[in-house]
Amino acid sequence: MTGADEGTRQGRRVATGGGGTPLPGPAAEAAVHQTIRVESGFGYGVVGADLHVFPDRGPVYLLGEHRSAAPAPDDTWLLHQPSRMLNARYRLVDFTGRERERTELAAWRDAPGPRLSATWLHGPGGHGKSRLADEFAAESAAAGWKVVTATHGPGAVLDPGRKNGADLRPDGARGMLLVVDYADRWPVSHLTWLFSNRLLTGSLPTRLLLLARSSTAWPAVRSALEDVMADTRDQELAPLGTPGGDPRARSAMFAAARDCFAARYGVPDPAVIAQPKDLERPEFGLVLAVHMAALVAVDAHVRGERAPDDLAGLSAYLLNRERRHWTRLWENRLEGLDFSTAPSDMNRVVFTPPSPGPCHRGTAALCSRGSAWSGPCGCSPTTALATRRRSRAPFSNRSTRTGSPRTSSPSASTGTA
Repeated sequence: MTGADEGTRQGRRVATGGGGTPLPGPAAEAAVHQTIRVESGFGYGVVGADLHVFPDRGPVYLLGEHRSAAPAPDDTWLLHQPSRMLNARYRLVDFTGRERERTELAAWRDAPGPRLSATWLHGPGGHGKSRLADEFAAESAAAGWKVVTATHGPGAVLDPGRKNGADLRPDGARGMLLVVDYADRWPVSHLTWLFSNRLLTGSLPTRLLLLARSSTAWPAVRSALEDVMADTRDQELAPLGTPGGDPRARSAMFAAARDCFAARYGVPDPAVIAQPKDLERPEFGLVLAVHMAALVAVDAHVRGERAPDDLAGLSAYLLNRERRHWTRLWENRLEGLDFSTAPSDMNRVVFTPPSPGPCHRGTAALCSRGSAWSGPCGCSPTTALATRRRSRAPFSNRSTRTGSPRTSSPSASTGTA
């Protein structure tokens, strides 16, 4: 929980973190009363796991139970900017396909052998790693596994729907599955602390599913896992429709996405919306690209327009909708609202930063002059580029800072001002 509030949970007494021993006999089953009190700052508690907390920065990571059902966004809000429907966290598209990958993950989860085993599931952004992991987590929970998610602590926000905190005790589960998204963005030292958590040291079969965009960080992470005697494997998520896979994977995924998006638009018969002619082109190997094609096809159908067939055309179509949104905001300045950036200036702000990537302000100034910046306005490519550089600096400083986090007992809580 966050802010100046107090929460109470009931739980059984468990072993303390940092090497404590379990209480014997009936005392181990005795109910204890846990209270979290925060005067200011941040408070967070778990039952059945350790907390690793930097005294001046809060938790190194947050643990929570996996939730299959996400709050459904309002249709009006989504249609205001259709590209919002592509956000995987909203789970607007029913999961389909990836049968081979799901079978492989299930076989790894249920295989006999080492009690602790980890899989590094990697693939470029847009391949559908998060949705695949979410589906696998839901299937594992249905199969009797306790499923927990780990979110890197700096900048993480607690789910407001979890009002009772995180009770992570297995309580009769077949095993423990821990899912770590964006694992390649964690400092290895922080992952090392996670691997030492008492949550992973019980007698149950325990599986770690680590999601990443590449295998670059895997050797170092694998070395850290060897320190806790974990079995390790890596699994690359291939593009849709690759040789040996389902030849209808793209068409089936397009149809599923089209039908889900059409329901948001109120289209009664989505089957009349045809798929792009070139859906088998290499760029549509991305799940995100297929979802974009479905979204644009539905939106264009509703507007009586012709949907583009190639990925560049799909991106331009969605950006045109964004430009319309920027124009509406800019026009509202006449009503006294603080939107002073013209759409033509916003175009430059959006398109310039991706070209050079994060860089120093001097380089950003050269890039902005090269983009024929006409200013002045409320923002500029120079500011945007330099801000991207600055936004990454605090993370780097935190990850290289000396000192160790504190470990709290599994049934205790920690607050920092």
